[in-house]
Amino acid sequence: MNELYKTFALKRLNLAKETMRDADLLFANGSYRGAANRIYYAVFHCMRAVLALEEVDFKKHSAVISYFRHNYIANGKLPIEFSDLIGITFDLRSDCDYDDNANPEKDDIADLLSRLGKVVEITEKYLKENM
Repeated sequence: MNELYKTFALKRLNLAKETMRDADLLFANGSYRGAANRIYYAVFHCMRAVLALEEVDFKKHSAVISYFRHNYIANGKLPIEFSDLIGITFDLRSDCDYDDNANPEKDDIADLLSRLGKVVEITEKYLKENM
């Protein structure tokens, strides 16, 4: 495996962790819309970290998601809970970014943060096992 892409994978994992911390801070300060945005992007950075091991990347989020689901979820390399979180957070982030009436509930964001923590752990474990 190309060392450059191992570096990309680790940088993207670190970005996911940083983005998750940002989501925690926004949540703690009552900014649930902002937290929803950061939660999605943390999941997105996790996906891109995994794809870096294959030296694969895409410009569009939909392409990253599609490729990731097909090559990592559908074949069981990563658990279905990862895919579920992708879908939920993608839709919520879109609503919060573009719908003036979006108002995510505190409990829903707290649940997503908890699930995000598990996905980050899964990603880190996968990277360690596959580098």
